[in-house]
Amino acid sequence: MAGAEYMTRYEDDIRPTTRIQRRIKPGLFAVCGSSVLAVITSSAFAQDNVFSNTSEDGDFSNAANWSTLVPADVLTTFDFADNGFSLGIPENTDINVESDFIGIESITNETSFNAIFEGDGSFTLINDAIINPGSGSLTFDIDTSFEGSSTFSMGSGGDVTFGATTTVLFSGISVLADGGLGTPSELVFAGDVDFGGGATA
Repeated sequence: MAGAEYMTRYEDDIRPTTRIQRRIKPGLFAVCGSSVLAVITSSAFAQDNVFSNTSEDGDFSNAANWSTLVPADVLTTFDFADNGFSLGIPENTDINVESDFIGIESITNETSFNAIFEGDGSFTLINDAIINPGSGSLTFDIDTSFEGSSTFSMGSGGDVTFGATTTVLFSGISVLADGGLGTPSELVFAGDVDFGGGATA
């Protein structure tokens, strides 16, 4: 629900509180309706597209910052066409996103560094999308939409944060957070969250 505030831990029932960031401790958490379901086993997804910030300008739309682009015209059509991308950044990096990118299958941080997506653009991820922060972190200071079910694969101890000025839309019926028992990861929603598909948190 947009504007509402929640805090969820894997050992708790899913219930609203007041003006607290939503923090999910991955491990024993799965949202589908309003039930805690199961531990989800993480799996590695091959990535064709790697953003390495070679030019050191942090520009998501700069082809020089990518080792591969599939499809080749993704930076002009803004459509990943059901492909994912990974980060091979050599240091903590602010990544400027000024366009609305769609068709994203997965976003994976292959490093231990922290990446912040910022700018006036947005990301739209397809059904069964995967977000994996690796052992670093992913911060989304841009609006992000999930067209179907989604999984946050956080078994390497990294964190995912959606910033206070952003809106996150979940159109699927399930949002899964997989971190494994004892994993110190956090999944934080500091801004508005809209569960348009019926899932709750």
